[in-house]
Amino acid sequence: MNGDILNDAYYHRNKTVEDALNITINVVENSNDNVKTTLQKSIMAGDGEYSAMIARGYSLCSLATGGYLTDLMSMDTLDLSHSWWDQGANRDLSFGNKLYMTTGDISTTINEDSCVILFSKSLAEKYNIPDIYSVVREGKWTLDKFGELCRIVAGDENGDGVMDENDRYGAIIWDDNMMAVINSSGLKCCEINDDGEIELSLYSERAVDAVSKYLAIAGDTNLCFPYQRYSGKGDIEKLSNDMFMGDRALFFVELLHRALSYRNMENDYGIIPFPKYDESQDAYYTNVGAYPSVFLAIPADVSDPEMIGTVLENLGYQSKEIVRDAYYTRTLVGKATRDDESAEMLDIIFSNRVYDIGWLEEVGGYNEKIMDIFRTGKSDFSSMYAKFETTAQ
Repeated sequence: MNGDILNDAYYHRNKTVEDALNITINVVENSNDNVKTTLQKSIMAGDGEYSAMIARGYSLCSLATGGYLTDLMSMDTLDLSHSWWDQGANRDLSFGNKLYMTTGDISTTINEDSCVILFSKSLAEKYNIPDIYSVVREGKWTLDKFGELCRIVAGDENGDGVMDENDRYGAIIWDDNMMAVINSSGLKCCEINDDGEIELSLYSERAVDAVSKYLAIAGDTNLCFPYQRYSGKGDIEKLSNDMFMGDRALFFVELLHRALSYRNMENDYGIIPFPKYDESQDAYYTNVGAYPSVFLAIPADVSDPEMIGTVLENLGYQSKEIVRDAYYTRTLVGKATRDDESAEMLDIIFSNRVYDIGWLEEVGGYNEKIMDIFRTGKSDFSSMYAKFETTAQ
């Protein structure tokens, strides 16, 4: 216990489960870079050292296909149909009629790994931009509308004829937005077909058009600022924060965790979902960032599956009862949002999260290759896809 609302909720949850089951929960922290090697060595040694883990999806997918993880659906004491488990993750991440990793109330970070767009209210007001929340509610928040608003705001602030960090942009852009534009258009790198098999689904006319349309906006350095590509200017995280807080960009395309950095920001900001492909699309879909996202998994050599299933089920339930409110109401909505509308937008964002097994399994390396066409400015999505299709298949 340290007085922090979320920390103390986790403490209370763990203590409740420990007392109820007469166990001790021993948390072992490990860097994401070492999780895979650490677990492989433990399982090969057969020492059953770890009962469960929350680790990066990239590492867990590699461990799963290597035979190092337990099928969660085989755990008799783990009922994944309960409301404290994320049914979208269960659906999107199961293949071969098995599920090796999932998420839910047991870990709040998956919410912060959701791709969103922050917007400056003061710039929106200054440039007479209509209420953006209403645009979202009416289903008119599309890639075209995003580009339209970027063009209204972007400009050479100091009049020196060069667009740099001192000027005004439509949006500050994060590299991983390229995966987000596929998912927000209602598409995936890979789908799970009716036979439970992973099926490549990245390429379509809709995907080509969505990527082309988005790159015409995000790839235009007179409109948008690709902060991770801006070398030689010191701390790029601080630079991008200073630019957004200093009203030098209308939008910031990033993960939700970025909003937690702005609780002391003087100017007001709002939170909205990533735009739809077009107005006819049935819903807003939210990409879960492949690189930072973490999931729950169980090692293949777990010594007492019945026991650990019971522990995780209890942790999941108590997370719903104790942690959910502390996180959502008092931490996320209470600290990361500035208005009731943003809280409403979070409900939209969380209701249709996309867990793309193609990105997480790094099929064909497309998770990196699609970002490369943004990083390099070589925006030929079709040729990039064709080059790596055989490897992907």
